Amino acid sequence: MAETGITTNSPPGKGCRLCRFTVQVLTGRWLMMFASFLIMAGAGATYLFGVYSKVIKATLGYDQSTLNTLSTCKDLGANVGVLSGLIAEVTPTWVVLLIGSLMNFAGYFMIWLSVTRRISTPKVWQMCLYICIRANSQNFANTGSVVTCVKNFPEGRGMFLGLMKGYVGLSGAVFTQLYLAIYGNDGISLILLIGWLPAAISIFFIFNIRTLKLSRHPNEIRVLYENLIISVTLALVLMGLTIAQKYVNFSHKALIGSATVVCALLFLPCLIAIREEFYTWRLNKEEARKAPSGVLVEEPPLIESKHAEEIEPEIVELVEYSKPMVEEKKETSWVCLRKTSFEMENTSYSYDDIFPRVTMHRRPVDRVALPGFSLHCFVVDRILLRTRKYYQTDIYKRFRDEMEKNEKEMAALSTGYNQARSI
Repeated sequence: MAETGITTNSPPGKGCRLCRFTVQVLTGRWLMMFASFLIMAGAGATYLFGVYSKVIKATLGYDQSTLNTLSTCKDLGANVGVLSGLIAEVTPTWVVLLIGSLMNFAGYFMIWLSVTRRISTPKVWQMCLYICIRANSQNFANTGSVVTCVKNFPEGRGMFLGLMKGYVGLSGAVFTQLYLAIYGNDGISLILLIGWLPAAISIFFIFNIRTLKLSRHPNEIRVLYENLIISVTLALVLMGLTIAQKYVNFSHKALIGSATVVCALLFLPCLIAIREEFYTWRLNKEEARKAPSGVLVEEPPLIESKHAEEIEPEIVELVEYSKPMVEEKKETSWVCLRKTSFEMENTSYSYDDIFPRVTMHRRPVDRVALPGFSLHCFVVDRILLRTRKYYQTDIYKRFRDEMEKNEKEMAALSTGYNQARSI
């Protein structure tokens, strides 16, 4: 009777490969880039203060002077970012994002409870505190996503900073289209929307935003330009919708369609991230297939022993050739020194010639100012010299070395995996 069964050395099916590719997408840096864009698109809700401040003024009975005080507290919270930076120095990124999302929800939720009369009417200083806490939460989103994205994409960090700050600027227009499509022209519901949605985005991607191993990607600059085109297109669409809605009365279905177009443009970088992860997946498979199994490649030393034997006589000959020149230079310097000494011995100088009288009448403050100024010049000179030397070096060499090291490790792991499959 023929024995039936499944052999253990059969290659894994498509389902297993699909699972590994899904894990690569979810843990890759391209999805981290898309998550950073979404987080930044939700971090600029402070620009909507002019929209929901009318609701606060009407429901709580504030005058324009009180609104100006609230706006000042909002700006104060948005511009004091040292707290998020200090926390990021001692905690992982997910802690920074979690604190920011909780502060965002807590601040706007308390404002929403106040304007809906679910709690007693707060005092002005309490409202200032709520708005300040909420505005300060965007610094946590900036620190968590921007800093991590710059670390993961060091060669394109300038373009990434521009892209992410662009999404922050578009945040207010994006939220306007969403709340018009969901709630209509309801300012109270807008306060609740900008309270829970940015917090939900940060918590959903809280473990995707992290520092990853550096790796070189051949299409990195092209991907950045593609995302730049998408962001510019999104800005033009939002500008057109804002102008059109000012002069044309959109129906609810039209508002839903407008919000759908905006969301499609927001999620288009996710498709680019999946495409680039697939390209990386295929590239790694090709490199693992081409790499010979069981061969260890070691880097050669900088100078071989044979070359060293050839170079050493040349160095000795160069030293012997330069000795007469050095001796001649010494003799010339000694003759000049003796001549100068003889001239000084036969010349009479007065005390005033050597130490002018003006130096004998210095004010006491000069005894502190002149040494202090000299010390200041010395410190500035050291700092500028160090900065100049730093920028004259290859500042990206460390990132490239780390990329090459990580690529070698990935190639070795792929080779070992293929060997294990063939056993």
